[in-house]
Amino acid sequence: MRKKISVLLTLPFNVCYTYLYDSDLYDSEKPLAYGTIVAVNFRNREVIGVVWNEEPDLKLDEKKIKHITDVFNHIPPLSQEICKLVDWSADYTMAFRGIILKMVLSVKDAYLPPKPIRYYTMNRDSDSVLKNIKLSSARRMIIKSLKDHGELNEEDLAMHSRASTTVIRNFLKTGALTSTDKIPNYNHNAQDQDPFSAMAGVPTIVFSEEQKQAVKEIIPKITKNVFECCLLEGVPGSGKTEIYFEAIEKAFSMQKQVLVMLPEIALTSQWFLRFKERFACDPHVWHSNISTGKKKKIWNDILNNQAPIIVGARSALFLPFANLGLIIVDEEHDNSFKQEENPLYNARDIAIVRAKFEDIPIVLASATPSLESIVNAESGKYSHIQMQARAGGKAIMPDVKLLDLKAYKPAKGRFISPALEHEIKETISRKEQVMLFLNRRGYAPLTLCRTCGHRLQCPHCTAWLVDHKTSKRLECHHCGYSILKPKSCPSCDDQDSFVACGPGVERLAEEVKEYLGEYNMQIASSDNINNHNQAEELVRNMENGKTDILIATQMMAKGYHFPNLTLVGVIDADVGLMGEDPRAGEKSWQLLYQVSGRAGRSDKKGLVILQTYDPNHAVMQTLANGKRQRFLEIEKQSRHMAGMPPYSRLVAIYISGKNEDLVVKVVNYLMKVAPNTKDFIKNDKQRIALWGPSKPALSMVRNNHRRRVLVQATKSLKIQVYMKEWLKRIEIPRSISITIDIDPITF
Repeated sequence: MRKKISVLLTLPFNVCYTYLYDSDLYDSEKPLAYGTIVAVNFRNREVIGVVWNEEPDLKLDEKKIKHITDVFNHIPPLSQEICKLVDWSADYTMAFRGIILKMVLSVKDAYLPPKPIRYYTMNRDSDSVLKNIKLSSARRMIIKSLKDHGELNEEDLAMHSRASTTVIRNFLKTGALTSTDKIPNYNHNAQDQDPFSAMAGVPTIVFSEEQKQAVKEIIPKITKNVFECCLLEGVPGSGKTEIYFEAIEKAFSMQKQVLVMLPEIALTSQWFLRFKERFACDPHVWHSNISTGKKKKIWNDILNNQAPIIVGARSALFLPFANLGLIIVDEEHDNSFKQEENPLYNARDIAIVRAKFEDIPIVLASATPSLESIVNAESGKYSHIQMQARAGGKAIMPDVKLLDLKAYKPAKGRFISPALEHEIKETISRKEQVMLFLNRRGYAPLTLCRTCGHRLQCPHCTAWLVDHKTSKRLECHHCGYSILKPKSCPSCDDQDSFVACGPGVERLAEEVKEYLGEYNMQIASSDNINNHNQAEELVRNMENGKTDILIATQMMAKGYHFPNLTLVGVIDADVGLMGEDPRAGEKSWQLLYQVSGRAGRSDKKGLVILQTYDPNHAVMQTLANGKRQRFLEIEKQSRHMAGMPPYSRLVAIYISGKNEDLVVKVVNYLMKVAPNTKDFIKNDKQRIALWGPSKPALSMVRNNHRRRVLVQATKSLKIQVYMKEWLKRIEIPRSISITIDIDPITF
């Protein structure tokens, strides 16, 4: 029986296409279910798509309609909830539906019938074989890995032994190993072991009264199995993680899957250790560094309800959960939840929408919630749990001192003031640890010629080249361009005239080594810690006392707990307050407050010293006197008066291209054809304003010149309607691209 169906393709389109499904070919009497993954022919190539809940074009002649080429019935269809999320996300972010769907089906070929996977074990007679062959270090590691684990598939064996697949296969030929090909079981059934049964755990701490009350408020939200957004706010060290661990266990007891979203997922080693202590097993982890083979397994386990918990970065939001029961967004204020390349979206915000579609609770956890979340809690949209004390009974919040650099200047060529240096020595003399915080990677953010003042800039971006002394290169942190430092100035030809201006963490480490060289020091930045193993080593060095001074960027600002770390020194507390970002004050306060929270987390009193040129700034005063509520009231008032988020909605339109004159011409044309805002305003309380065009701070990135227009609108107005009408009116050259960023966070 033939039937016309609508299929949404994983291509940059919004429309569904009509195809023919012949049930006789697939030995089925049932119509294809909404969400079924299929393969179709599109423009002479096979494309993956999903059967969509839209009416097909019934007027099309069947003779002109292509047939579906394959149906993946071996896996369950995507849920209606995830399909609705695709539609909503595309409409809100103004991205193509097909591109959002592609994120759901992000793992290449995961939906295909599984292929055999080769597994290796040691041969029973391997001892006699090994006596007669040469054993390289790689082969010895293969033997050790198999003896430790018994049986491993080829991918895991290569990972554990660090041997290439070629070495493994050649070793197999010697007869020392045996191999077996197995078909992965992605179609689990009732007889399979229940994955949720292994997830029960016990609390690893004694709850404080605040924690007990928080648990009492959250657990009923899980058992009701209805949508509710809960803002879990607590000072650093108040035990927020243990509280939502209780919620996770409750979801497991109800056979419900859990999604936990963390920023910097590959580097959050302490979180995973705490999870394993609590639940005696490891969670499924999802981020870009996982191998394709593992992603296929995890993706299918999620779809078949065999993955109780996924801990992931923002992309985990679009995984096809079969029975999702709880979402947790940790560090909900973190900017890394916003994807800054197409499709542009904020994973925290869409996570809330997903929870609403799934009709489940979501917990937003943070010591420094975003102003948007605070306003939503105050208006009653979110429930709000606040914890003001650190867990454990003994730990209290650290003292915060402002060090005015105008009065307490560091010595020439140095960046640590004498007062901070004195505290460092005093702290280490007590056998305690220090963290020096500077949110700048590399050696120096700027290199210039001392003769003529020429600054070394990236040829592809409007950004200075950052000096990385360790690698002996100058690098652009926006496009990746790098060069060796020139011997002569390209402007005046003077030799060896370049000098580093300003400090990065490498330069700060050089100063520490020179003046505090008797202490053990370690740098923590994304240049030297970019995977889970390196993060674990750093944690071990801090926990066993091998590191006296940790020099860190923002990657260490949150989530880490070092009981013996009692002094935090912020080298340049003013750095985040510069620029045109309307959230600059809020972001600086959040970052510095989180950094401060690393000090004194156990029974030893903590101290935070902020080196600043503007100690009277509202952010500095708030950190020093702890009057956070007053700061937030000032922020809310200033944003409200300026009509800025969270009291309005912003849209950034970026026009970019290689030819700057053409970019300017197109953006001026864009402004000329803008629809009359009055046609979209329904009452006198609504407003739309256009600002620009202007040059953004990064006016050129990767050789593309950029111009920006900002659209400001009241929240009661659906700005996407206005934007769609505007886009209908323009035609731009192929060499020019236009990007729409709903709710931008960078300026």
